[in-house]
Amino acid sequence: MKIFCTGQIGLDKYNLLADFCKKTPQGCSNILLFPVGRKMYEEFGHEVRPGKILNKPLSELRHTRRSVMKDAIRVVQDNQNENIVINSHSTFRWQHGLFFAFDFDQLGELNADTYVTLIDDVHIIKGRFLQNPKYEEFKNFRLKDIIVWREEEILTTELIANHFNKPHYIVAREQACDILHKLIFSPTMKKVYLSFPITRAKIIPEVWTEIEDFRKKARQLFITFDPFAIKEKILLWQYEQQNHPPETLVKLDNGNEIKIPSEEITEIKNDIDGQIISRDFMLIERSDLLFAYIPHYPNNSSLEVSSPGLQREIDHAYSWGRFTVLIWRPTADPSVWLYKQVSCRVNSLNEALEKLKEHKFIHESELSADS
Repeated sequence: MKIFCTGQIGLDKYNLLADFCKKTPQGCSNILLFPVGRKMYEEFGHEVRPGKILNKPLSELRHTRRSVMKDAIRVVQDNQNENIVINSHSTFRWQHGLFFAFDFDQLGELNADTYVTLIDDVHIIKGRFLQNPKYEEFKNFRLKDIIVWREEEILTTELIANHFNKPHYIVAREQACDILHKLIFSPTMKKVYLSFPITRAKIIPEVWTEIEDFRKKARQLFITFDPFAIKEKILLWQYEQQNHPPETLVKLDNGNEIKIPSEEITEIKNDIDGQIISRDFMLIERSDLLFAYIPHYPNNSSLEVSSPGLQREIDHAYSWGRFTVLIWRPTADPSVWLYKQVSCRVNSLNEALEKLKEHKFIHESELSADS
């Protein structure tokens, strides 16, 4: 399997992928990592300090990139039976403006099997820019710059994948190792989009525990695309909870905190919402199945209806002909409008598996060995 992995600067993508490639499970073939960016620095030598490569003239960057990509093609051709991850970008944003980071002729020779774009929460990226010296040149990037750059990276990689008629997946950083492992070592495993209420479920601890148990079990069985792997909507909640301060105190995944000008947060509200919709729809289209999970709400049956977002996801799966399983936990029946768009209705994930086997949609051999 050859995976071409893209993603904007600030993901700490090299360290993530290097660590992933070192942890090949016992009995599985090794994974080779070809880091395009690192190889470009090696080509320039000591004349370019870390983090300064994009200051070079575009003509020099293009020449060096093509030279490094020739090496990548040679590595791929010399290791036809190995698993290889090529770590690169599809776009750059810098003083030169926005510019592409690839050439179609070389990507054609590379002939990757799959394209993956890694993403992370926009405030986590900004936190790395502010707190990691290697990102010094990007510390003045606004949240708007970061979220637009992410969308450009996704769209450009999607265009590349479409050009070569290859699959393209958007993968949240926290899911990267799990999904990459399954794409490489279990490529026939079914891909499932998980649809579930978030806002109303999170305010009731026992309901959210039920949702998390569903997510965990599904991840053990399938390649899952989990919409809650990106949590930047919390930025707007924190801004509201802090009573609209000039600067909002934001918690990062490493336990640290940063202050972000609140105008940067309000500026990207529509971007966050718009990207959630477009990203989730794209992931549904890339999936074989959709699991829609409606929990039971103790002492509050009025909440036991599909959320607007969940309903839209079911609609989209239905329009794309995706097999949709409704895992319905409430005691009352769902509305006819919801019921008519699903392939089957069950009461638990285990029951869903039995239904999928009954429909010959999955076989035991396709389930994760981790289950």
